[in-house]
Amino acid sequence: MCGIFGFYGFNNRKLLKNMSKILFHRGPDQEGLYEEEKISLGNRRLSIIDLKRGKQPIFNEDKKIVVVYNGEIYNFKELKEELKKKGHKFKTNTDTEVIVHSYEEYGYECIKKFNGMFAFALWDKRKELLFIGRDRLGIKPLYYYFDKKKFLFASEIKAILEDKSIKRELNKETLIDYLAFQNIVDDKTFFKNIKLLLPGHYLVLNKKKTAIERYWDVDYEKTEDDNIENIVKKFKKIFSESVDRHLISDVSLGSFLSGGFDSGSVTLLSGESYKKRLPVFTGLFKEGGKYNPSKYSRAIARKIKGKIKESWITSKDFRENVEKVIYHLDEPRVGVAAVSMYMVSKLISENVKVVMTGEGGDEILLGYPVYKSALIQESIKKNPLSLLKIFSLFDKSEVFRGGYFLFYPLFQREVG
Repeated sequence: MCGIFGFYGFNNRKLLKNMSKILFHRGPDQEGLYEEEKISLGNRRLSIIDLKRGKQPIFNEDKKIVVVYNGEIYNFKELKEELKKKGHKFKTNTDTEVIVHSYEEYGYECIKKFNGMFAFALWDKRKELLFIGRDRLGIKPLYYYFDKKKFLFASEIKAILEDKSIKRELNKETLIDYLAFQNIVDDKTFFKNIKLLLPGHYLVLNKKKTAIERYWDVDYEKTEDDNIENIVKKFKKIFSESVDRHLISDVSLGSFLSGGFDSGSVTLLSGESYKKRLPVFTGLFKEGGKYNPSKYSRAIARKIKGKIKESWITSKDFRENVEKVIYHLDEPRVGVAAVSMYMVSKLISENVKVVMTGEGGDEILLGYPVYKSALIQESIKKNPLSLLKIFSLFDKSEVFRGGYFLFYPLFQREVG
């Protein structure tokens, strides 16, 4: 995890340093700053690849293009070879440098070539143009403020608020969204006039215009191949290749392991591919029962011969750390899992620098009750007896919520 920040349209050394200071936790290894009359860029680096030569900002050959970046581009080696054949000269082995040369070669279209999680800000000195991009699924955060006079961006909202001329006003529309959906819709934040660059989008800014473009979206078109065995084989291949790419690192690496299906699957594949004995990290609760997944996490750790470390999370940990968690979240988020995640992450930071996770598995594989309900609704249209699946698909704790999602739409005229 790194942090990027900066602003366009004015110069303020003190503000740039303050933004860097408040994002220190995102990148304690190095600070990198770039300043001109119209543009200021900054990076807080957590060194993962090419530790000695990877300090940011990174430039192209004639230093007319400069980038600050947070994330990892997993296909950077392939892109690097492609660009070298086209005459580009590289000074580092970082994935960051691939961004500047890809922009030189392909312009804005370069972002479509990146396979990874990223947020970057690139300054083209010749065109006096700022190009900011975010990965397809929005794994890496990027916020911005723009009032026609000045533009600020950062990995976290708190860095933007270091500009004291920006008012801390509640966005009431966001509050309504949050109370209604337990989430925030579109690019709004809880802070008026501070926005989130949406996943799969990039922003271009110069003295003439500001433009935001979507370069990618989820494709819901059904695959032509209906053979379940072929689909499973294809998924296994993609999943395995994805895990292998995530293991690229010049520093120590480990894995979250809750004992559940998502983190368990990632840990098993990581353990098989990782050349060393994989450290794994689990959060446990003294309440026991379903709050203690150690039976499963330890079994997975034994299977891959991993080094398991466990964090026993208590009510005292919650009381002592909840304010720190709120500070780092910047905005309200649903659920108290953030506190337990914070405690396990604290243990991880004491042992390794990079960690694999199973985050996003429920979204991709439809693991939440609302998705199971949707599946049953579709099945009922073909066979009413499919309603009986509710007893096999849902755990006891999910039955009420599953039933809610299943039957509630029937009473809504707006839902067709």
